[in-house]
Amino acid sequence: MAHAMGAAEYTIKGMGGEIADYLRVIGKMKAKMDSMSDEERHEVEEASKVLRRLRAGAALSGPVPLPMPMVRPADGASA
Repeated sequence: MAHAMGAAEYTIKGMGGEIADYLRVIGKMKAKMDSMSDEERHEVEEASKVLRRLRAGAALSGPVPLPMPMVRPADGASA
């Protein structure tokens, strides 16, 4: 669409870079999910469902405050 709209080349390159970055992140996320146990993967999937429902509800009623997530260090990492 950017080409069709006659956008400047630097804009198109910037968009291409952003798309490539998102694709890298998606790849890393998929690899991380694949490396998880079935239980961990299930927990992440359930949390994602809850967040999607909250976001859908927020679109109707306004922002929903969420608590800060607890992040566990990777195996072998110090806290």
